[in-house]
Amino acid sequence: MTPRRRRSRSCRRCWPGPPRRHRVRWKPRCATCCITWTTRWSCRSTTCAARSSPKAPPWFDDPTTFRIAIDTGEVEISPASLTALLNRYVFNYDGTPLKELTVSIEDGELKQHGTLHKGVDLPFTIRTTLAVTPDGRLRLHPTSVKVLGIGVKGLMKTFGIELENLVKVQRGRGVEIEDNDFILAPSGLLPPPRIAGRLTAVRLLPDAIAQTFGGSTREGHKEALHPSDPEARNYMFYRGRVLRFGKLTMEDADLQIVDADPDDPFDFSLAHLNQQLVAGSSRNQKDFGLVTTMPDYGDMLKKERERLALGKSAGAQARRGAASGSRAGER
Repeated sequence: MTPRRRRSRSCRRCWPGPPRRHRVRWKPRCATCCITWTTRWSCRSTTCAARSSPKAPPWFDDPTTFRIAIDTGEVEISPASLTALLNRYVFNYDGTPLKELTVSIEDGELKQHGTLHKGVDLPFTIRTTLAVTPDGRLRLHPTSVKVLGIGVKGLMKTFGIELENLVKVQRGRGVEIEDNDFILAPSGLLPPPRIAGRLTAVRLLPDAIAQTFGGSTREGHKEALHPSDPEARNYMFYRGRVLRFGKLTMEDADLQIVDADPDDPFDFSLAHLNQQLVAGSSRNQKDFGLVTTMPDYGDMLKKERERLALGKSAGAQARRGAASGSRAGER
C-alpha cells in the first residue's frame, strides 16, 4: 500500500496558505434598530455602516464566528440594558468586587449604585460625567462618591486613595479603572458577537447613552451599498463574501432584512433569528439577492404570551364546565 502523502506548507497544491479574512459589509439603516443580544440587554442604532470580519465565513447561529466592526454610526444603550450587562456579564465572575449594580440617568449625569465587596459588603453610589478618551474608549469620571451613604471623595483625595486601589477588575471584561475613572471599551464590554469601532463622541439622553462611532481608516469603507429594496425604512443589509444561517449558505452575500412594522424600532434578536425568519417571509430578487421581511422580536413575544394566556383561560373554563357537569350528574 502506498503511504498517504503528507501535506506540506511548502507545496501550494496541497496547502493553499492561510485562510482569507471573510469581510461581509453590513449596513443597518433604521429610524431606530434594536439589536438584542439576549432578552436582558440590547442596543439601538441609527444609520450605521459596519462590517463583520471573521477568519471563517460568519454563521449567524454562532456569534463567536464573527465580530461587528463599526465604521460610522450611532449606538444607544439604555440604563436598564447597561445594568443587566454589568451584572450578568462584565462583573459576573468569582471574586468580583462589584455586584448588585443599578445604572440610571439623573441631572445630566450617570448614576451607579451597587455593592462593593472589600472584606465586607459596602453599599456605594457614584455619579459620573462621560467623555471619550483619545484612543476611542468611554471615560466615566466621578463627581460624587458615597459609601454607606456618606460622601468619601474628599476623604479619598486627602489620604491619596483612588478607586483603582479599592476596585480590582478582572482583565478582558471591557472595563479598566485608571486613577478614579472607569474606562469602558466597546470592543470588550459586550458578549459575542464582539463590537469594534472608534468612539468619537458620547452624550446622555433622558433614557439612554448615545455613542457616536467614526474615524474608520479601513480601505473602501466609504463605498456606497445599494440594497435591493431602497424604499424600506428600517432594514439591515449584508453584502459580500459568504454568509451562513441555519442550514443555508449564501455566496457573494446579498441579503436585506426588512422590518415588517417600520413605525416603531426594528427589534432584531440574533439569538432568536430563526424564529423571526419562520414568522416572516422571503422573496428572491432578479439579481439573485434575497429580501426577508420579519416581525419585531418583542411583538412575537407579546403574541406568544397572549396565546399562552388564552390557552390557560380556555383550559380553566373547560375544567370549570366539567366540574359543573359532574355536580349536576350527582344531583
